[in-house]
Amino acid sequence: MQDGGRMDSRSGWSTIAAALAMLMSACTSFSACAAADAPPAPAAAPASGQASQAAPGAPWPGSVRAQALAALQRAQTLTLYSLQPTPKQGTPEAWDLWSLDERGQRMEEFIRQTQREWCRGHDCIDSNRVLGSVEVGAADRPLVLKAAREALANVPSYGFICEPIYRHAVAFADGGHRYQVLLSHRCDQIKILVDGKGRGGNEQTTEMKDMAAIDAVLTRAAVALDPTVYP
Repeated sequence: MQDGGRMDSRSGWSTIAAALAMLMSACTSFSACAAADAPPAPAAAPASGQASQAAPGAPWPGSVRAQALAALQRAQTLTLYSLQPTPKQGTPEAWDLWSLDERGQRMEEFIRQTQREWCRGHDCIDSNRVLGSVEVGAADRPLVLKAAREALANVPSYGFICEPIYRHAVAFADGGHRYQVLLSHRCDQIKILVDGKGRGGNEQTTEMKDMAAIDAVLTRAAVALDPTVYP
């Protein structure tokens, strides 16, 4: 060290070389150091389709869905309905010029009016026109009961962005209440009504593969099916 606190060039370079040597002994390469400091790699993503194979959960205890499932298990009779949803109506082109808030308010009223007109003079379940119904007999009860039970009991960990089209419903009574479970095979979704009022909105379930069998039950009872072809 020279006077005045200045470092001698030789001693300074010796100090730097020693520091570099220590660093190199601790980590032999830059890539090794980076790997040591890097966070652990995330777990591999599940294979395609694996998520849909995961075991579904059960309805939340005390929820309307859990109550409907328990009521279904005790129900003495089941009624199967054939439904036809409210047809979609186009909106006036002038609506495109309005603000989003005004358009939203107008749309709500437009939908309500369309549903009222669709159900005027007809029996409806949640704005779906009833084409007919049948009290399920002993031969078909296991099929219909299984379809409704699995739709209520299986709560998957995923959901679909899908507009449900309800073409079937299963109704039953228990404890002084009447339950109606609407089934959308198109979106694998359900909607629960208690005493005629919707409870909880559209809910996801696992894949429903029994639409053809449900249709066959209705057809054997001479109940009309929804003739609409949906995309």
